[in-house]
Amino acid sequence: MKSSSSSRAQWEFVLAAIVLLSLMISAGMTIGAQLKEARVTQVIKEVQLLPTQAAPRPATVNDNVRDGTAVRTGADSRTELTFTDQTLARLGANMIFSFNEGTRNLDLGGGAMLLYVPKGAGGAKISTAAITAAITGTTVLLEYHPYAYIKFISLEGIARVFLKHYLGESVLIYPGQMAHRQTRCNHSARAGRCRS
Repeated sequence: MKSSSSSRAQWEFVLAAIVLLSLMISAGMTIGAQLKEARVTQVIKEVQLLPTQAAPRPATVNDNVRDGTAVRTGADSRTELTFTDQTLARLGANMIFSFNEGTRNLDLGGGAMLLYVPKGAGGAKISTAAITAAITGTTVLLEYHPYAYIKFISLEGIARVFLKHYLGESVLIYPGQMAHRQTRCNHSARAGRCRS
């Protein structure tokens, strides 16, 4: 009788290990898929996709945006991108946005953006010439004008904002809080270097 219950316990252990391994593999595959692309879910007025190896073209709903393709919005224009993990980026007028595949690094060249990262979806890093922000399970508003100011608002969750050019300086932004900073740009900034 003992050998029968011992065999059954071993079988249950092996079965549980297989189920756990399958779940871990499928979770890893899902996370890998989440980081590769976004889908255009809304286009209002002039929105262009800027692939690195091709000419710019107008964006349409359901276009895929992959690493190496930036999104540019025109005056009075906006768009919405949805990632496979339901992370949502709403991009305002006169903005350039891109992301790096596999890293969750979002680059904002200027303009305004609402970013929603669901809880449990992993974090994201937003970079501008003035700041870098690390967010997880958060909803934030970010407005960046290279020759004027940067504004960062946390609507939900906590974000950590790092000031570029000030090694080690960071600030936690809690829900309902805002960080606002003038950007100090000079003639060298127009050549691609802007200090916050």
